[in-house]
Amino acid sequence: MTEPAPDSLDPILRPWTAADARACLRVFRRAVSVGAAHAYSVPQRHAWSRIPYSFDRWRQRQARNLTLVCATCDGTLAGFTEYRADGHVHMLHVDPAFTRRGIGMALLRAGDAILTARGVHHRSTWASHVSKPVFARAGFTATGYRLAPAADQRLLTWRMVRRGGVSCESIR
Repeated sequence: MTEPAPDSLDPILRPWTAADARACLRVFRRAVSVGAAHAYSVPQRHAWSRIPYSFDRWRQRQARNLTLVCATCDGTLAGFTEYRADGHVHMLHVDPAFTRRGIGMALLRAGDAILTARGVHHRSTWASHVSKPVFARAGFTATGYRLAPAADQRLLTWRMVRRGGVSCESIR
């Protein structure tokens, strides 16, 4: 897949629809298997990219959460994020062909605005090596870490939080 020129990227953020579920799963698997290659071993990435439940459950979880997607001008799904109702960022993934263009931050800002409007001000996540810097730029602070189980592997992730009163919009 060839990467579009940075100035040709015209991202469109929008709410998730059931028709996006397969493309989100594809982005998730590419982000883990390709985008996280510098941070995790092949066995770790393989274990992480396998979802331990059916595709129907994947789609149901995305429908239950506040899921936002970022599409490019040609309709390609470039990334997505899932927030739980309590403000926990369950997933934030950007396809490796579209990284370092502000898509992750744009998705966080959009979800942040929606949850703030709903009166939810606390944010939390378990960040990977890859996403930790993005969350830090969005004002999250690491408060601990864990070795999260993924099949027969363990993945180092950081507990990150951002307390109420600070939004991604105030972080530049």
